[in-house]
Amino acid sequence: FSQSPAIATRAALCLTVENEDVFFELATSNPGILIIQTSFPGSAALRLLERLHAELALHHFGDSDPAGSDILRDLRAKTGRLIRPLLMHHRPSSPQAPRQPLADYDIQTLQRLLQSDLLADLHPQLAAKLAAADQGTFEQESIPVTEVWAALAPFLRPAH
Repeated sequence: FSQSPAIATRAALCLTVENEDVFFELATSNPGILIIQTSFPGSAALRLLERLHAELALHHFGDSDPAGSDILRDLRAKTGRLIRPLLMHHRPSSPQAPRQPLADYDIQTLQRLLQSDLLADLHPQLAAKLAAADQGTFEQESIPVTEVWAALAPFLRPAH
């Protein structure tokens, strides 16, 4: 596999997206980035990511629950690349949404992720999720597409 040529792209960055519906919504307004739909990556997604030039910035937009953070850890582990989280910080429950306590599984996942060197840059955010003991508004669908593009704007190079 490592002998395969790199994939050439004019995209300024690559965004992996956990949820298929969000992927399609982003694809309809794509400003010229490479978008890959994947949660825990299978061999096809890994092969594609492996063939991208090492200079291409990678970001992951997933749910902000413990499982979403675990997907980011898995992507980093399997690709060996820095993949920046996008809008995956803890968003507390809103007054309109009832509070959802963390399940035992979520607590165990967060504790495991806090031990992972692969997520050392996210340890403060993970600890905040654990301390809040609340799932919060974690679904990526709750974030408008315009906010996704605004968060990525600093990483996009100007069009020529």
